[in-house]
Amino acid sequence: MLYETRKLGMSATGGLLIAFLIISGVVLTGILPTTSAKGLLIINVKDDPAKLNELWLNISAVKVHRAGEGNETWKSIPIVATDPFDLLLLENVSTVLAAGELPVGNYTEIRLQIANAWANTTENSHQPLKVVANGWMKLKIHFTIEDTPVTSVLIDIDVNEQPILSSGKLHPVAKVTVD
Repeated sequence: MLYETRKLGMSATGGLLIAFLIISGVVLTGILPTTSAKGLLIINVKDDPAKLNELWLNISAVKVHRAGEGNETWKSIPIVATDPFDLLLLENVSTVLAAGELPVGNYTEIRLQIANAWANTTENSHQPLKVVANGWMKLKIHFTIEDTPVTSVLIDIDVNEQPILSSGKLHPVAKVTVD
């Protein structure tokens, strides 16, 4: 009887071990859906001082690059500031440009698509601007999204006035900081 109890116990242990290995293998290969934690990202934008009267931007898309995600590395962030805005009004303040939940992880780049831009100067009102780099502003920055706190990124856009005034081109350069 002792022999049969021991045999039954060993069989049960072996069966549990095999079941555990099968379930672990299925979860690790991604066959079963797993829930992933998400954190909130808020992207603010502000301006360095410029000599233009107004500089209007209409940003139509914001994307962030997640490190190590294969073909799905770019995540879109919903735009909050959907109307064009005068960047020069943001000299000492910032405004929320986009905000949305992202999977927890490391991110390495932010891209802003400027759909259109125009400047108002004393000589020319509503001067359309050609945005360089096919309208995309690419910002290299490393930040981490965590599951509980809010991650805040501040994009400080520096306006180079000379190309705007001389050739009607917008060459935005920005400094990005993470809170």
